[in-house]
Amino acid sequence: MKPIELPAGTTVTSFVEEVLAKEHEARVADDGPETFVVHARIEGLDSYTITVRGRALSVEHGEVGKAQLWIATDASCAARALDDALGDGRLLPDVREPSAVPAVTDPKLLRRLVMVSGSVRAELIGFGDAPLWVAFGAGARAARIDVERTDAEVSLPMSVLEQLMSLSKRPDEALKDVSVKTKGNLFVPMQVALALAIMLPAGPAR
Repeated sequence: MKPIELPAGTTVTSFVEEVLAKEHEARVADDGPETFVVHARIEGLDSYTITVRGRALSVEHGEVGKAQLWIATDASCAARALDDALGDGRLLPDVREPSAVPAVTDPKLLRRLVMVSGSVRAELIGFGDAPLWVAFGAGARAARIDVERTDAEVSLPMSVLEQLMSLSKRPDEALKDVSVKTKGNLFVPMQVALALAIMLPAGPAR
């Protein structure tokens, strides 16, 4: 099984503006007092401010106020990733119990991500004709989205992502794989990879 099942007909816009909040409320049990603010930019489409406080999630248009982290991609990459989630799910791990995998907005995951210090741009190679890319920033780099001047860059083949999702390779091993191309401060993508490890079928203790 896949960790998420999206409604038929979901678009990139409806995912961010409607589905994300519904998934969050349904899957997040942590109702703690912490507030996390995320700026999300989809180049060629829109920008959003996502605010998470326990089981509550709200979405505003635009990059509003001060964020603790940001994430960016472009409309084409977002659409291709969504099509995959609605179809074969090659970009998603196979799990026995979907409820055991945190939602992407779960405070358990956000607590880890806001501790990252820096920014990184990652490309996935071998999924379709063009790379899929996403950029992320936190800590001192959270103040402004900048996808062109990140602290690190990582180019990851689809074959390595599949090894990660099948648990045949650890995040630290993946970044040292000879087929993975890196540039800049490798400590930043290592931090991100270790934070995201709880999204894998048998990630570290939660």
